[in-house]
Amino acid sequence: MNGVMSMGRRSNAKSWLTGSLKQKKWAAEYLLKKKILWDTGLANSASRSTTSAIEYLKDLDESISDNKLLLQQASSAWRAQKSRKDNKQINISISENSYNIAVQLAKSNGFSIKAMVDLLITESQNKIEELERLKKVEPEYEQACKTIGEQDTQIEDLDDELLALKKQNDVLEQELVSLKQDLPLAKPLVLAKKSESSALRSNRKEVRKKIMYAK
Repeated sequence: MNGVMSMGRRSNAKSWLTGSLKQKKWAAEYLLKKKILWDTGLANSASRSTTSAIEYLKDLDESISDNKLLLQQASSAWRAQKSRKDNKQINISISENSYNIAVQLAKSNGFSIKAMVDLLITESQNKIEELERLKKVEPEYEQACKTIGEQDTQIEDLDDELLALKKQNDVLEQELVSLKQDLPLAKPLVLAKKSESSALRSNRKEVRKKIMYAK
């Protein structure tokens, strides 16, 4: 696992690396178990610096997938190690099948069987706590979905109202066009009636004059 990255700020994947004396010693032992040569100039564990082991982990470039995996495995192993130290040891009985699985996992990850079992239990507990957290936020999520559904219904109702208003507007525009078309025909009709009234008045005057002369 090659490639290092010098950064002033440590990432979350490395936040567990406190650099304590116990952790430095543990890191050296862990890298030896993983057969990782963090100090290629030294031939054996006795001559290797425990400080260089922890610095090797701190300087790993996380953009390299193998390095990121190593940091995750090391973090889990360290938590399991602390859990073992902090808690009273008890003996339990497990099935042969479960024991064989634990042996295979421990061998694949470079852990002791006890460390592997502790790690599996710790990770299971973390998953349970995450599920509990999700259960707590589930009602809020359901309420948010309900609110969104109600808002969608309101939007659909508004869309229907807007469509109805558009239809009414179209009808009014058609009626306005029809009225504009009828106006030029109405004007000559009014003028004709006015001419007819003038003619009648003139005829009445003529009749009156004739009656006057007849007398």
